[in-house]
Amino acid sequence: MASTYTPKLNLAKPAHGDVNWHIPINENWDKIDTKVDSAAKTALLSRTTIDADKDWNGKSITNIGSIQTNIFQSTNIRPYICVASNEIRYESLAAASGRISSGNDYSKTLKTYRIPTGAPYYGAGYYQMSVRVTAKFTLSYIYAPEDTARVDFWIKVDGETKKTIRLTNNATQDVSWDVQVNPSSTIQIGATYVSMGSYTYATASVSDFRIRATDTFAEPQGW
Repeated sequence: MASTYTPKLNLAKPAHGDVNWHIPINENWDKIDTKVDSAAKTALLSRTTIDADKDWNGKSITNIGSIQTNIFQSTNIRPYICVASNEIRYESLAAASGRISSGNDYSKTLKTYRIPTGAPYYGAGYYQMSVRVTAKFTLSYIYAPEDTARVDFWIKVDGETKKTIRLTNNATQDVSWDVQVNPSSTIQIGATYVSMGSYTYATASVSDFRIRATDTFAEPQGW
């Protein structure tokens, strides 16, 4: 006659007259041992009072909602940062244009983006992070074809120019620039007058603007 089983732990109940009854009985005890051990550990942890140091022997504590402590010490705190890659994190594809001339339109900021701050990159070192900026620059100059218009396109981080490229007359250039940033750093893309015909102006445009980066844990900075 076949054995029947309990509904909760699926423990075997050998039928009357079965042979080798020790096999299902021993399996039952193994199941009970595992369940009781797990329940005991859970109950113990829920009411445990920590009154001494504990060596975790290299094991990880996972799935923690929060940690509250008066002192936090570690010899290997790894900040969460972003590093330049081809992963798109932000994009502004529409063209932004500005008039560039030797007068009041000497320089124009065409695209702006601020790196996120706060929890995502808490603890990042000074300009430890980086992003890759890709964009398409276009210069349009049709007013004095006998002259040469020169305009510098640039990228600034927190107001400081990091990279430039010079275009002349009617030219288009794709760029890919890696720059160091901080949490909350401001990235600006723009253009500045260099030279062109008198009383004329050029149109500087930026399109396909993307910020690319991948989040990762970095080794802590030190000596």
